[in-house]
Amino acid sequence: MKNLREPLIFGAVIVVLAIVAAISLWKRPDASFQVLEHRPQAVMGTATRLLVVPPPGDVPRGEATLSSAERELRRVEALMSVRLDISEISRLNQAAAGDFVPLSTDSVAVLMAARQAHDATHGAFDVTLGPLIKLWREGAVNGVEPAAERLQAARDSSKWSLLQIRDDGAVKAGDGLQVDLGGIAKGYAIDRGIAAMRNLGMRGGVVDVGGDVRAFGTFDGERGWPVDILDPFSPDGRLGRFSLRDKAVCTSGDYARTIKIRGAKFSHIIDPRSLRPAAFVPSVSVIADTAMEADAWATAMSVLGPEEGFALLPPELDALMVVGTEGDYRVLATEGFARYLTERPAHLEVIERAP
Repeated sequence: MKNLREPLIFGAVIVVLAIVAAISLWKRPDASFQVLEHRPQAVMGTATRLLVVPPPGDVPRGEATLSSAERELRRVEALMSVRLDISEISRLNQAAAGDFVPLSTDSVAVLMAARQAHDATHGAFDVTLGPLIKLWREGAVNGVEPAAERLQAARDSSKWSLLQIRDDGAVKAGDGLQVDLGGIAKGYAIDRGIAAMRNLGMRGGVVDVGGDVRAFGTFDGERGWPVDILDPFSPDGRLGRFSLRDKAVCTSGDYARTIKIRGAKFSHIIDPRSLRPAAFVPSVSVIADTAMEADAWATAMSVLGPEEGFALLPPELDALMVVGTEGDYRVLATEGFARYLTERPAHLEVIERAP
């Protein structure tokens, strides 16, 4: 854990569903504002960074807060990661149809939120796509696109209608149902980390897991946390900058990860409606009060595309979407997102939404 008194750049990391959110911290003459940093290793399989601003002179409490926030991240991972065979969600996936699987209040809450996001996005966000994702990954290995009948069989074996969620657990109605909370559990973990920081009295803080970020307070007593959104066509450059304070931003993108089959490139994000990879959207960033909601909607808007995505986006959320190809692209943003910008991207078009 470090006490940061000098300028630094926050997190240049490209991961599965996120382009980089880079936060720059400037030195302030007022030494009462100290930024403490911790970079936990191997959290949710991606780079993680935690920052807190403790009360004046209380570095020990700040360091304890960083440890508490890390424990929250690891606790959520242990409950929900499908990479861990003993997690609650893995046990649900392994269960036979009709068997009741006890679940923590955390897992139940995230499953319920995932179901609500599924309904709100008209099915674009769907955590029951495990068998479909597996088929497309196998296609990348074998060099053959999955046959339509196999895709349909995978869809029929795993869908929301086959899962009953109860207050203390869940029951599957089919053996083949497979849940993967990767598109929403990371956001929930970030929210729990922020809650830990607030509960221990920090003046400001940031939780960044793989480029998905939530921040509160300030790092200098005045300004929000400056965030750089990188250019999806040039990872060393940036599109623009905005100020984040008491909000979360999550980003979904296609340029960092694709499925390749016989030289053809496909998105790694599967469209639950077509059963095929979603049409390419280079990047979508969503700002929301919670990282869990921003996480789900960033994925959904990558599936929906600009017209349907902005139409369905709830009025309390804001988004920025890059569409097109290198050399011929547009940057679309809601009016609310545009107001956050301190450095506007080129080619920016502001989307006016119906009141």
